[in-house]
Amino acid sequence: MPGTRRTPIVRHPGPRITPEAVQLFAEGRRLQKRPRTEKNHYVLLDISCQLDHTLGLQPWNDCPLLDCGGHAPPKWMTHEPEIADWWRSKQVRRELEQALEAKRET
Repeated sequence: MPGTRRTPIVRHPGPRITPEAVQLFAEGRRLQKRPRTEKNHYVLLDISCQLDHTLGLQPWNDCPLLDCGGHAPPKWMTHEPEIADWWRSKQVRRELEQALEAKRET
């Protein structure tokens, strides 16, 4: 019998921006504006992990909250997969910023 009997699994093509993700992103942005203390640092890391989980990102992906604030990938990134991951995370950050802006307007 030719072909496979496997049933394809429906997967989303990328992270989904949810109200929970937007809320976590907003909390992280507020916390980034506060003075840098050890307590704030660990709370920010916790928010970052929750955001990554909510977006469905893997632990090795760049965090849209912490790692993608610049206009281009850091110079130390030399491999194409790293750079592509950074740009993907940057796009997720843009989507989160747009969703946060839309939330503020309503």
